[in-house]
Amino acid sequence: MTLAAYLTYADFCSLKGTKASRIFKGFSQASAGPLWALLRQSLDAVGKRAWFSGHYAKLFEEPLFTQIDEAVSACAQFKHGKQVKVDYPRVLSLVGNITRQIFSDVLFGYFEGVAKLPLRQEYSGVFRCARGPSPQFVEGYQYKGPHAFSDMEVFVIDPGAGRAIQLTPLYFWLSGAGASGDSQFYSFDIDRAQGYAFKATDIAREVLVDGGGDLGPLFDLMASLRVGDGDWPILEGLSLQRGA
Repeated sequence: MTLAAYLTYADFCSLKGTKASRIFKGFSQASAGPLWALLRQSLDAVGKRAWFSGHYAKLFEEPLFTQIDEAVSACAQFKHGKQVKVDYPRVLSLVGNITRQIFSDVLFGYFEGVAKLPLRQEYSGVFRCARGPSPQFVEGYQYKGPHAFSDMEVFVIDPGAGRAIQLTPLYFWLSGAGASGDSQFYSFDIDRAQGYAFKATDIAREVLVDGGGDLGPLFDLMASLRVGDGDWPILEGLSLQRGA
């Protein structure tokens, strides 16, 4: 649900233009209810213009909508100590199947070692696609194009169209994080008094973004979403060739 909501919101931000909106302003925790609401509001706002997330509209058609909506409501009841019976594996599979359909054609991941080519207004590097269970993603693509990227930014790319949208600041990639030296994707989890907490995708680790250090700019980007939704660019002209 997190990826579905954040991808759809990013799709909206890349297409909204300069019109003011505040969909993200009230989103303070990545739990089932707020994520479901963010997904629905973003999808309503982007409509049929969505580059990447349009398939999620199926979740709001019957019978899928009722099944998922009841499961989300049950999550809230469970947190308040009420006993509920929900087939969570089935509900997750409904969202997962659509996500799998979307990512059969597009790539989710991050760039490595992007540098300017000598005497050209062009950059090259490697794009690592986050497929498979290992954080040492081996599905690599040689990148060439007009845009520079840092190793921490996360993108969704349509390689056939040469088009990308950013998922940062909602996701970021941290290489060699923590004492173990693990590399992980982190997604926004919850507002805390000291800053914004991000949770690793496959381990129980949290990073608090509080405005200091290398992640200071990420704090500023998250804070700006509390004022108004981002106007994120659609990046065109990317060339990706499998085999890095």
